Amino acid sequence: MQCAAPHGPLVGMEAPKPRGTGPHPDPPTDLASLVLPIRNWSELCWRSYQIQWDPIHFGTIGDYRWDAPQREYGVLYAADSVECAFIETFPTEPRHVTWAQLEARGLAILGCTRVLRLVDLTAEGAIQIGAQNQLGTGPDYAVAQRWSLALHDHPSAPDGILYHSRYDGSRRCLAVFDRARDALVVAGQLRFDAPPVMTSLVRHLLETYNFALHR
Repeated sequence: MQCAAPHGPLVGMEAPKPRGTGPHPDPPTDLASLVLPIRNWSELCWRSYQIQWDPIHFGTIGDYRWDAPQREYGVLYAADSVECAFIETFPTEPRHVTWAQLEARGLAILGCTRVLRLVDLTAEGAIQIGAQNQLGTGPDYAVAQRWSLALHDHPSAPDGILYHSRYDGSRRCLAVFDRARDALVVAGQLRFDAPPVMTSLVRHLLETYNFALHR
């Protein structure tokens, strides 16, 4: 199932992490000739974002997993569920959030005006192009960004990438390229600090991931 500020922490759905030197290989040199595992996506998705910014934002700062290495294009991060949007936004260590952090963020429900064509790295076809699971869950953002560029530039021109959440493997995340800007609309917006609905939702999210709320 990441967030609109162009600079600063917690811009994307997933907080930026140190770039590692993991074992995942770079994209194969013949990737352009391979058939990508494409999933057609027309479902609603969720996005956590900083309330002073537009919920539909394609970031180019280069700090997040699927960002363009040299800011060649923008990427919008979203999730397949509100739970995934939450866990991808707030760091799991320490396992708490503050009320100030919640007040600063909102939740957007995004709809599609057309079908998105996403490279499905959660499908068995991913290994056929050399993409292993740690590409979407491991610490090496540099190699993931090289994959992002190679997939973005593939002749089939996919709209983005579908991948497993790093923090909840039962959930999926979307990294949407800015070429699909016209395909996304805001179907609904919520505030974490708006009772009573959000109060119960926050309680549910905290309980789901065993987070504490610090006021």
